[in-house]
Amino acid sequence: MIASRAERIARTRTPDGRFRDGVSGNPSGRPRSKHQRAISSRQYRRDVLMVTEELIPAKTATGVKHLPFHVVNLLSIRAKASQGHAASQRYLDKLHREAVEAHEEANPRLTRVLESREAEVVNKSAAGLQGWEWRDLNLFRKWSWRV
Repeated sequence: MIASRAERIARTRTPDGRFRDGVSGNPSGRPRSKHQRAISSRQYRRDVLMVTEELIPAKTATGVKHLPFHVVNLLSIRAKASQGHAASQRYLDKLHREAVEAHEEANPRLTRVLESREAEVVNKSAAGLQGWEWRDLNLFRKWSWRV
């Protein structure tokens, strides 16, 4: 049988209106805070990498491809830069320079080999350089930037 409100109050309170010993005025307890705990910098980096490396469909010249978001973003910046958007051009140039510097810093031996090969080519006259030497140098340059 359900107790009436008056009966419940009589059980929990004294005649002067105070709560009896051992009886709480807030039986549910203090409500939990709506605030979440702070996200660590490690978790934030992990979340950013997860989102930016997720494959998304993107239209390319060869059709629709699934590419990571950061690649699609760079392609978008490149497309805007090629249309003459000055801010995109500056930003893409800055990214390119930073990537080249980081690549050269990470691969000092490869940079030295490339520089010595280029020095050999420059020391020869342009007329004296064979066609296959130019081709080899260009192939070597393309390969070295992908390493």
